[in-house]
Amino acid sequence: MSEPNQLRRNPFTRRWTVYAVGEIAPAELVARARSVAVHDPPRAAEPCPFCPGNEAMTPPEILTWKGGAIRYRRDHGPAGSDWEARVFPNRNPLFRLEGQLGRRAERNYDVLNAIGANEIIVETPRHLASFADVPRELVHRSLLLYRERMRDLASNPELGHQAVYKHFGLRRASHIVHPYSQLFAAPVVPERVHRELDTCRGHFKQKERCLTCDLVRDMDRVSRDCKVVENAFFTAFVPFFAPHPFEVWVVPRRHLAFYPELPDEEIEPAADVIWRTLGAVEKVVGALAVTLTINTGPNPHYAAQRGYWQTLRDDYHWRLVILPRLPVVADLYRGFVLGTGFDVNPVLPEVAGTMLRAAVGSGTG
Repeated sequence: MSEPNQLRRNPFTRRWTVYAVGEIAPAELVARARSVAVHDPPRAAEPCPFCPGNEAMTPPEILTWKGGAIRYRRDHGPAGSDWEARVFPNRNPLFRLEGQLGRRAERNYDVLNAIGANEIIVETPRHLASFADVPRELVHRSLLLYRERMRDLASNPELGHQAVYKHFGLRRASHIVHPYSQLFAAPVVPERVHRELDTCRGHFKQKERCLTCDLVRDMDRVSRDCKVVENAFFTAFVPFFAPHPFEVWVVPRRHLAFYPELPDEEIEPAADVIWRTLGAVEKVVGALAVTLTINTGPNPHYAAQRGYWQTLRDDYHWRLVILPRLPVVADLYRGFVLGTGFDVNPVLPEVAGTMLRAAVGSGTG
């Protein structure tokens, strides 16, 4: 008789994941996902609105990057096509800066206008089809641009929550194949983030320790089979409770609540770990779509204004999450996940960590 599946609970979200390890072997899962991606490549827009020379197809830039320097349009005027990276407002933003919040009740429900920011960050003028084409310097540049824009937007105390999302690789729901990221700043903090903040605060109140710092210590002492790659400043690992196959967290070893406060000397070590991890992910799962997110504490100016989270700097810890998008898993379990609230992962995190670590050791990065 086979062993029963395991249930593991995420200590941050308190959500349970079922590890259905007998459903499909990791190698078969990856092979099927690769096959689907190869037969369903994204359809590129022609002409590409994010390429140099096509700047008129997007809103005017906020800033550009050239020769290692940031150049704001408000200070230097239009950059034209002479740029290595470019940041501009989304043409169809979810949140826009113009207007008033207009907090009100409608039909007994809370309503406000979606005031905030939604920016496009084009990190390179080139089309890059594979992560193998991405130099380490490009990851470094991206981290600097994220930090720059998040710092600028955080000066507005009405914007409570910021998030960066980047999609790379095949099978994206966009006709834009040019690499880019999106930055969002919203006037409220999402409920999922609230729950995580409450959990981190409760852990700190009970133990006087940061929950993420405890997780990093566990990776060093006990769960080394989940670890992928590390240096003196950052560690990358598959969380023991990962709800998705080959999900990786990149976490600073030094406690820090807010990504925009990452110092200059830690940008390069962060880029090193992220670059090597992404190389390992592509080596294991192929050129599938990968989503990167930066999970950071809410705007401290927003929180201070409202008296929220007085211990935020002590109990929260920012992270970058790398999430390979395996369509086979979504197809197998979508109904169950939506209907029950459980997540399903067919690959144990310690197995995923071992596979990714071996990929790093075999020469990726």
